[in-house]
Amino acid sequence: MRQILTGLAVAPAEQSSPGDGDQRRIQSMVAKGACMTMHYTGALLGREAVIQFPESTAQVRYSVRGDLHWCVTDKNGNVTQGNERLSYLQLSDTLHFLNWIEKTGFTVSQVIDTENGTVKAFWSYADEFSERGHRASMFVDGTFHFV
Repeated sequence: MRQILTGLAVAPAEQSSPGDGDQRRIQSMVAKGACMTMHYTGALLGREAVIQFPESTAQVRYSVRGDLHWCVTDKNGNVTQGNERLSYLQLSDTLHFLNWIEKTGFTVSQVIDTENGTVKAFWSYADEFSERGHRASMFVDGTFHFV
C-alpha cells in the first residue's frame, strides 16, 4: 500500500528503504513541520477505540489523516481532552507504534496490539524535581478495544 500524505510518499515499513537523498528530503520536511511521519496507514487509522489504563480511561479517535483526538477520564472523574498530530508506524498487521507531543510537553509513545487488546505506553512529562532535564517518565500497561 502506498499513500501520499502532505507531499510525502509513504510505504509499508518492511518495504521502505529510501536512498540518502530521499532520507535527507524527508528529514528536512519533518523538521520544517511540512508533514507528519507515518508509515503504512493500516487498520488503526480511521477508527475509534477505548484504552483502559490503571488510573484512567481514554476514548481515542485516529483520523485517516494522522490526527488523534483523545478524551481521558481519570479515576476521580476529571476529564481532559486534546487533538494531536501523530507519528505512526505500523509494525505488523496487528502491532502499531504511535508517538505524539502534547502542547503541555507531555509526550506519549504507545505500542498497540489490536489482536491481543493490549497497549504498552511510555509517558514523559515535566518534573521540576528531576535531575534529568527536569523530566520524568513511566511505563504504563493498558487494554485496548475498538468501538
